[in-house]
Amino acid sequence: MASGATFLARGFSHGIEQLKSIFKEAINHKGFALIDVLQVCVTYCNMYEYYDKRTYELKGHNPQDYYEALNKIREWNYHDDSKIALGVFYKKEAATFDERISSSRQEIIDIVPHIERISVNTI
Repeated sequence: MASGATFLARGFSHGIEQLKSIFKEAINHKGFALIDVLQVCVTYCNMYEYYDKRTYELKGHNPQDYYEALNKIREWNYHDDSKIALGVFYKKEAATFDERISSSRQEIIDIVPHIERISVNTI
């Protein structure tokens, strides 16, 4: 959220259907999307049981509420044994970088005739 993402979610490789749904929604989202994927390595540290006991799907959560999203994200800090929420934490519609640049370019184009008129009249 500090980086300006307008779509934040977390999924688990063991819940592939939910993860596919999250990726599809993120791809279709207009803006910066960030997905935290919990994926275990069974060779070095098999954490399937750990995640299975602690993960839960977000229900009744309002992804447009910035502060509610922040609280859900902070429930688990990657170091303790608290519950781990899975799903879409935050989703906001906002102008993309390209849209912001395009609109400012148009403002510049609109002002050019005024600048030319002023510079011609003062010389």
